[in-house]
Amino acid sequence: MTASPSSSKDADGLLNAIQALELVLAKENAALRKGDRDDVRALAEEKRLACRAYEEAARTPPTAVDRAMGERLRQSMRRLAETSTENRRRLSAALAAHHRLMQLIAEALREQQPGPVVYARGGASALRTRRTTPPPAFTFDRAL
Repeated sequence: MTASPSSSKDADGLLNAIQALELVLAKENAALRKGDRDDVRALAEEKRLACRAYEEAARTPPTAVDRAMGERLRQSMRRLAETSTENRRRLSAALAAHHRLMQLIAEALREQQPGPVVYARGGASALRTRRTTPPPAFTFDRAL
């Protein structure tokens, strides 16, 4: 089957949008793998633009494409699906790790707050209802 010129143009546009989005997601995955939050933050606008371009291209999918272009589109979509699945997994892990870190910091701050002061015959004494020993140190494992 021979593709019409407009359909071929639509297919090329869709393929380019898929590849651009896949590239941005691969960069973000690499940054997440390294734990480089600055790179992840820097890629946010590029990712937003690539997503918008993909949405626009996918809004009017090509109606007829030749066999070779159809295969290229299928392979690109498969790679995009794999890359986006990895991206979702890495972003979820990074968010969970960040959330846990914030919980640990908040807990450590709460434990550092002075407890209630009890007044005795000799004056105020610092009777703490919380732990009297310092809280244990915590570590943050970036391997998530």
